[in-house]
Amino acid sequence: MSLISLMVGLAIASMVMLAALGLFQRMAKSTGEARQDAQRSAQRNAGLAAVELLLQSAGFGLEGAQWGLHVQQLSVQWDAERKKLLPADGQSNAVVWAENTTGTVQCHVLWSPYDAGGLRLLGPASCTDTEAWQDSVDWGEPRSLNGAGADVVHMQYDAVACMPFGIGSALDRETARAQITLSATSNQGQVLASSVCLVNVKLPAAAP
Repeated sequence: MSLISLMVGLAIASMVMLAALGLFQRMAKSTGEARQDAQRSAQRNAGLAAVELLLQSAGFGLEGAQWGLHVQQLSVQWDAERKKLLPADGQSNAVVWAENTTGTVQCHVLWSPYDAGGLRLLGPASCTDTEAWQDSVDWGEPRSLNGAGADVVHMQYDAVACMPFGIGSALDRETARAQITLSATSNQGQVLASSVCLVNVKLPAAAP
């Protein structure tokens, strides 16, 4: 075997090894990203499932609890200095609700910051209904809900009525209940949505 043949062989072998190494690095990166995306999706789904249970306290113990008075969606930002919620421009990123599980009416806020994402919980705070959420309610410090992921979660009232446990009719305002949909967008641009039928909350008041 000549020296030239040996050098050509080494060059070809080196090119093959470099190509194989590059392929391995790309596969390892793709696998790592896929694993992270899967973990984020699992965390997001678990967080949304926990939030669904939390929202079921909305309107509990309140006679005639109604969307718009005892529960409403908000677009807000947090004033850390005054510990207040302030109105914000943008898609709704919070829901405030009242409940009476302890003999005293209390309000809570589920909120997803526009800048940081994830979910925060405010309250319980003493209130009469949700109309004074901005002015007279002392919310205290927001608490992070672990496992909710880092995406902004939007909370939107659905115009479609729901029937708790399939009982009643969506056309009957006495049995139909309000529904809210929580949604977040994954890294791949896929919208993940979860609708919650609020078993204790009636539809908004009918227009006169």
